[in-house]
Amino acid sequence: MPPELGSDSLLPSLAVGFALLSGGFSLLRWHGRQARELLQNSGHSSGAAASGAWIHARRQLRRRCQIAWLLVLLGVLVPLGDWWVTRNPHPVRFTLYVLLLLTLSGWLLLLGVIDGLSLRSTPPLGRTPPKH
Repeated sequence: MPPELGSDSLLPSLAVGFALLSGGFSLLRWHGRQARELLQNSGHSSGAAASGAWIHARRQLRRRCQIAWLLVLLGVLVPLGDWWVTRNPHPVRFTLYVLLLLTLSGWLLLLGVIDGLSLRSTPPLGRTPPKH
């Protein structure tokens, strides 16, 4: 059920939105630094294994940037959607809003799991895999 008009429900959603926005933009800044380092180091390595590691690093960076942008998008949608649903209470709109947030959160979780699994399977750029 959507929140009632006049309730203080916007303060928590603004706090969560601000936290998501600041986290997302911080991650984007960090990944931008990683992208610059990747471009600078790409000319120093050679061979098929190095190009495979470079392709993996690019895919990983793209996934991580997608995660950061999804955090930013959720940071905008949480307070904006809460404000919109509070001003125009309608069960179908509220349901669609919650489904959108759940879908984006699920996609974010899936990207995080894929990124975690890819860390276990391929060593970072510039490192050699452990020999067994």
